[in-house]
Amino acid sequence: MIIINLKFWHAVGIVLCKQTNNLTQTNLKQTKTNSNEKHCKSTRSSINAALPFFDVELIAPRPVHGISNPATIGEHIYNKQLALRISQVEMARRIGVAPERLTDWCFRGKQPHVTYGPRIIEALGYNPFPIDTGTLYGRIAKYRIEHGLTAEAFAKRAGVNRNCLCLLAKGDAGITTQQRQKIEKLLNQKELST
Repeated sequence: MIIINLKFWHAVGIVLCKQTNNLTQTNLKQTKTNSNEKHCKSTRSSINAALPFFDVELIAPRPVHGISNPATIGEHIYNKQLALRISQVEMARRIGVAPERLTDWCFRGKQPHVTYGPRIIEALGYNPFPIDTGTLYGRIAKYRIEHGLTAEAFAKRAGVNRNCLCLLAKGDAGITTQQRQKIEKLLNQKELST
């Protein structure tokens, strides 16, 4: 069970005061505004409520089962988080990203940048990225994700032009034998070392 203890303001509105321009924004009735304006002239910015606050406890069951057939990287991360029984903040810390970024991946359908690939693979314990390694371009994609390389960084490491990778993405036609050999050499070095 998750228990969240929140402080709720019992007021209808909150008076926000700013020192710089003495601006008062209010949702309170006009009769209440005049009494609160005096406080706005204090030396610091502050938030005041018209009435006292009270404690509220929200209780919700912790999700037990993850997504049965995860289709996105975010769903894989969410399932691992549930399996480890850790918070989203802790999972974000393990991957090395802000919790907001993890929210984008898990619940907003955004895909992580390739440079986060190694950290995600390490946190999950497996490679969740769907890659067809039957083609040369698929093998390149796997290499780039496992090493966190952009297309430019991979091309530089392989000693080829980035346009060569664009041609490979469209199909194998258009690259020279020398370019293919350089790429194969880099990929084979990695495969031999693992």
